[in-house]
Amino acid sequence: MKDVATYYAQKQIDLLNKEFGTITESYYVIGVKLKSSHYDGTIRSSVTNIMNDFIQSIAPQLGYDVVIEDTFFNNYRDVSDEIENSLASVSGSAMTEDELAYYIRYNFLRGIKHSVIDESTDHFLENLLDGSLNAKQRGMIHLKNQNGDGYIALLPISETPTDLTNSHFFEIAQSKKFPVELHMKVIAEKKTGFGKNLKSRLGALDKEIGSEDKDAYQSGQYDDSDKRKTTRYLLKQVRNGLDKDNEYFRWLGVYVIYADEMKELRRRTKSLQETMRRRKVALSSASAQQIDLFYRLLPGYSLEGEQRWLQYSSQDGLAQNLFGISHQLGNNTGFVIGRVSNTTKSQSIKKSVYSSKNLIFFNPLVTNQGVIGSVTDSPHITVTGQTGKGKSFLVKLIMMYLSMMDAKLLYVDPKQEIKRWFNRATDDPGFRKKYPELIKLINQFHFTTLDQANSENWGALDPIVFLAGLSDRTESMEPDTDPAYDVAVAMFHQVYEIRDPLQKAELDQAIKDVIKRKWSGERVGMLTVLDQMEINSEKDDYIDLARAIRKTVTGGILRLSFSDGTNDSVSFDTRINILEVAGLDLPNEKQDPSTYTAIQRTSLATMFALGKFADKFGRENPDEYTFEIIDEAWIFQTSSTGRAILKSIKRVGRSFNNALIYATQSINDISSEDDHGQVGVVFAFNESSETNDILEYVGLEPSPSNAKWLESFIKGEALFRDVYGRVGKIVVHSMFPEFTQLFKTLERSASAKAEEKWN
Repeated sequence: MKDVATYYAQKQIDLLNKEFGTITESYYVIGVKLKSSHYDGTIRSSVTNIMNDFIQSIAPQLGYDVVIEDTFFNNYRDVSDEIENSLASVSGSAMTEDELAYYIRYNFLRGIKHSVIDESTDHFLENLLDGSLNAKQRGMIHLKNQNGDGYIALLPISETPTDLTNSHFFEIAQSKKFPVELHMKVIAEKKTGFGKNLKSRLGALDKEIGSEDKDAYQSGQYDDSDKRKTTRYLLKQVRNGLDKDNEYFRWLGVYVIYADEMKELRRRTKSLQETMRRRKVALSSASAQQIDLFYRLLPGYSLEGEQRWLQYSSQDGLAQNLFGISHQLGNNTGFVIGRVSNTTKSQSIKKSVYSSKNLIFFNPLVTNQGVIGSVTDSPHITVTGQTGKGKSFLVKLIMMYLSMMDAKLLYVDPKQEIKRWFNRATDDPGFRKKYPELIKLINQFHFTTLDQANSENWGALDPIVFLAGLSDRTESMEPDTDPAYDVAVAMFHQVYEIRDPLQKAELDQAIKDVIKRKWSGERVGMLTVLDQMEINSEKDDYIDLARAIRKTVTGGILRLSFSDGTNDSVSFDTRINILEVAGLDLPNEKQDPSTYTAIQRTSLATMFALGKFADKFGRENPDEYTFEIIDEAWIFQTSSTGRAILKSIKRVGRSFNNALIYATQSINDISSEDDHGQVGVVFAFNESSETNDILEYVGLEPSPSNAKWLESFIKGEALFRDVYGRVGKIVVHSMFPEFTQLFKTLERSASAKAEEKWN
């Protein structure tokens, strides 16, 4: 199947390139100017070091080569380590040499197709700075190198509102559909001390304004305009801030845009300038200063002497730029399962998808690998939310991607949906002709339908047949510790209500006796338990109980789980497996258990057996990746036995390279203490009665505004908490229309189409 996986991986790349041109991910890079510790010694040594620095800076201009000793860098080691430790508290990490080389080189590669690996491994400075810059066209640079050419525009922030609250400059860069960078060079203002400082300048300005106001008042021309009031207010605020030891900064902020063609670059430039204009922020075109700005933004280039476009902010104002806030969700590699939704309230899935450039890559194989930065090692994937919101579509999309990965898969399909959908596709000549690769993938799916009408299936899900005797046993081991015991007890009690404690004890003892017989090599099953009671019981009540239970379990769907052990249980040697059970009639999620019909109770008992089989499937080979998918996992929350089965499946987990993907309606199904540490990735579609619970679970404040926001999610939108602990609103989307067509659960009626047309 490698060829099919390669085909769809390449198709994804082609589709993304067609839509975006250049696919980008946003990263934050912070550079801090280091002060050498060697200036802290004696006056004599300090003067010597300053002279050495001067010689090193002037010698190259005189044609001399300067050899920099390793000891030079050691002078900065302590302060470098200190800053690195400080940034680690906000998940910052030092760049590797390759990353730094690429970061420098990238300035000459924007918008030009290149190999990141090749460009990262070349550390020769002249090669890093290789490129031709042509600013003949005003307001842009034509960039050319051996890889190709492109156009870039640098737009400095020239004017901002007085109040920078909600300025969110970095967030704006991420929200545009085309690639946008924001570079900021920041200098902390010197507040006090020798020479120019903020306090002295503030005093001079205060004195100047006071003098002007006095002269204006005496001449009868006192300026009481809003602008003058604002100036006085800001002076007072800065003075109060200095008293509180607040920090103040001057900074240069420049947006960088690029495109393959000049016309497209101008369109993007106009779009960003208009976006910022609506936020009362002016971006200068810097028509004659593009080359100068280009070099100003290179790493290590100083702002000293720069007066143009400088802005001044307090520490709070600078923080409003939202440096470090990212829209990125999901994995760094994998298949696309959707996009980050940037809209507050979406009008349609299509608009939500195509208004976002933030792709969500998903790779289930890495969730339990202890990836650097991840906050969980749990491999399990949970999908919660109200019926009809998109849970099943997402689960099946993940299933399709998993089928192309190096993993073994079991999908428990109690609704018998997948086979029906796949048959509809494979029976359509037009579909087969249009999507031959998908048909090839579908043909790799192995369907097993357990039908009680076929006697060969009887006992295929008998827990004593497929579970008893599997665990390692010791001489002192009791049968009630066997994995088959609890399931067998639960299934008997699920299909037949037993109130008499003595009858319960007799049944339990019979189960233990049969498990012992299985240990000794006999072919026995759940019906053998009833045989045991009828033969060995001394009381007629126990014999009557066994006969009554037999009448219940020897007909219909229970034949799959109650047998004499003659037939073997179901087993899978194939890689992609869909397990169906014909005739299941499962209750509704919100249905009161007291109203369950007899067939619903027997269906639930069968689901218990299916759950234990999924548990066994995940434990078979710890050296291969295995996944179980259960689309109706809420069923296991209806009883203590069901919850125990689900918990057991989750425990297989990381040590067996196993993961469970399960869908359930209620977020409370995964909120118990038993689930602590067992839930990894979470997709939460809204359930109107649990809005606040959902917000709390994923780590968002259950405020009225957040609740209103979550309640506005339309079908296909969900909250996503990824393996790194990041949370955001996503819209689920398949890159491949054939997958979407495959998952259609119903045909759209003419009435529905008309309703949307006039909506």
